[in-house]
Amino acid sequence: MQAHLAAMLCEMWNVITDGPLKIMKPNLAFSVSNGEAQFLEKAVSQDLSAAFADLQANLSEQIFDYQSGLSSKLHKIEQSVCDSLRDQADIFRNLSQGARQEARTLDDVQSIRFNEFRKNFLAQNASIFQGLADVRQEVQAVNAKVDIMASLLNAIQKDAEATKEALSHQLLEFQSQAQENHNVIHAQLIELVDYIHRGSADKKGESGSRGLQQPANVQIEGSAVTPTFEQRVEMAQRRIVHTVLDADRALLASQDVAERDRERRRREARSLKRRRRD
Repeated sequence: MQAHLAAMLCEMWNVITDGPLKIMKPNLAFSVSNGEAQFLEKAVSQDLSAAFADLQANLSEQIFDYQSGLSSKLHKIEQSVCDSLRDQADIFRNLSQGARQEARTLDDVQSIRFNEFRKNFLAQNASIFQGLADVRQEVQAVNAKVDIMASLLNAIQKDAEATKEALSHQLLEFQSQAQENHNVIHAQLIELVDYIHRGSADKKGESGSRGLQQPANVQIEGSAVTPTFEQRVEMAQRRIVHTVLDADRALLASQDVAERDRERRRREARSLKRRRRD
């Protein structure tokens, strides 16, 4: 009987220590090609890595607490079994000594005592087996919680991959828009240079044909008059300024979208951590 109980305890201990308490670390590594995209993706990867590290540390701490509690309960059960076995050995020793000392007329009393002992022994064994069943249930509950945490980690990893893909698309769109703005600015600069050259030529022609009949400080009013060289230069400068401002606004909008997305990821990670603690 003692050998059987010891074998059962060893089996329970192997189940707890070698059970499926394994946590898979999410692989967040991904490649980049552009310098600016690499900077943004590294920042997002670092934030996600920190959130995953906090989540893994908290999960490891909970698993350690569960294993410590189970080990303490097993130690108590083992101590109880040892005490029970020692008590039973003492009772058997007392019964054997009493049987050798008493006469045959005490057989009925010995039978009664043996029956009482048998009842107590069966009751103690029943309580021990009940305790082992409770331990098995707790181990199963811990394994179920670990499976839930693993599924949550997989969901977070999939969400992070989707976010990375969305950010990559946004970066590509921003690069294409920046290239387009660069082309527009380049075209407008070429147009401005043409205006400057044409204005210089127009000034030379007007000064030769007009002579002293019209003063230099006369201002042309009305919407039907052709703009002067200075007005054309000012209009070209305004278009360039508006184009640069539009490009800056587009860049700020893209950065704002990325920052809002990172903040949403942080809030989701904190909310998940609070739910796990509760």
